[in-house]
Amino acid sequence: MLSPLVFLGAGLLDEALGDPEGWPHPVRAFGWAIARLDGARRGIAAPAALRLWGVLLALGLPALAAAFAWGLLRLCGTWGWIAELLLGAWMLAGRSLRDAVRPVAAALEARDLPAARGAVARVVGRDTEGLDGSEVARAGLETLAESLCDGVVAPLFWFAALGVPGLWAFKAVSTLDSMVRQFLADGAQA
Repeated sequence: MLSPLVFLGAGLLDEALGDPEGWPHPVRAFGWAIARLDGARRGIAAPAALRLWGVLLALGLPALAAAFAWGLLRLCGTWGWIAELLLGAWMLAGRSLRDAVRPVAAALEARDLPAARGAVARVVGRDTEGLDGSEVARAGLETLAESLCDGVVAPLFWFAALGVPGLWAFKAVSTLDSMVRQFLADGAQA
């Protein structure tokens, strides 16, 4: 059972540290695995085999993520609460989200539209060159709202509901969702 103190501590730890640039992160590992598996998928032509591949990926990666987290917790024994705290904080993105959108707001407040466009371009997947100030603000707010759901609210829900294994499984599913959408978009443009 997840302790309320561990739950609160994970949120506070994320708030204090965020995701320091260059540090390893499990979501990057999920992305690496998804990209490799997508590369392997490209060699499959039969529709039934492609469906099976998709089902295995959609169920397998989250199951492996949950099993990995569960195994680490079990290895820690009586110190498992520390692992829960660290593994939970690692999957929350509140501080990183705020750090990513803060430069957009600062540039808009300074009325530096080129800097605001450049800052928002780092957090959105669209061309920002022709955006005016209100469009830059809207793009930043849309990204903030979507990322708040994906990076904070939903992870906290799964963390509270199913503990660290549920949180890690959710983050694997979330990474699959964003990467598969990008693969489909890239394929449609090709």
